[in-house]
Amino acid sequence: MDLCRQGDVRVILTTPENAEHGLGLARKVGIVTEENTDLDLMEHNEIIRNLVGTDNAIGEHNYAEENRRLESLPQEQQDHVAHAMSDYLTMPVEEIIAKGYNKLIDPDHSTAAIVTADRVYNERTKQYGDLEDMDSEWWERMFRNKPEVVIARCRPIHRQLVCINLQRLDYTVALTGMGPEDAIALQDADIGITTPEASTMVQSAADVILTGGHFTGIVELIKEGRLVYENLKKTTAFLTVSNVPQMMGIFAHVWLQLPLPINATLILLVDLVTNMIPSIA
Repeated sequence: MDLCRQGDVRVILTTPENAEHGLGLARKVGIVTEENTDLDLMEHNEIIRNLVGTDNAIGEHNYAEENRRLESLPQEQQDHVAHAMSDYLTMPVEEIIAKGYNKLIDPDHSTAAIVTADRVYNERTKQYGDLEDMDSEWWERMFRNKPEVVIARCRPIHRQLVCINLQRLDYTVALTGMGPEDAIALQDADIGITTPEASTMVQSAADVILTGGHFTGIVELIKEGRLVYENLKKTTAFLTVSNVPQMMGIFAHVWLQLPLPINATLILLVDLVTNMIPSIA
């Protein structure tokens, strides 16, 4: 994962498991490194609501208003919240207050998004819905603002939506899958990746079949691809610099009737002597 981050490769985890299991897996393999994900902050907020009681007159996602109500509580109750959060987070009360952990925190402040596909909050409609119901603005806001993303309770249609919306934002998408339900998403991706254990239908839909069957094979694939691309750029630049001056001299002789600065024998000699070793390198 460190190599992926160094190479500006973004990894998004999609899993049919619940959000807690998906987050645990993402932390284990290094996809999520953020200390407080939006899921952690939502759990944090729920604990504070349970400590002070929820006012039905306040919208669930109106954190500024909830914090104003919290600050208006008697000092004893505010101290109770701070001490309770200190016990929960095993952190000194002074640090809890300094970091603002005795108040509600907007989950949008986190750079890691843990999305439950069948229960997504839409800021525009102020309602929960399925990932299929989210508009392009919601997708763009998440992908632009959340470098680390885990999508739980993910179905095949959700993987297609992830792929399509990333492509719409000019990302090059490589998608992995092994099950028959992944075949369509593999075709939609720029690079579909599967393993030899996948069915024939899935292998035919994929662009790459990893013989090793490990994520490290994808990293090596990207490294080799970028190495070939860089070598092609260097070769093109070298050939342009070495051959264009010769071509300009010949064109000047043909079009402007200027004396030929170099004949065919000298061109061959220059190419053999000066170009052979750099070309091999």
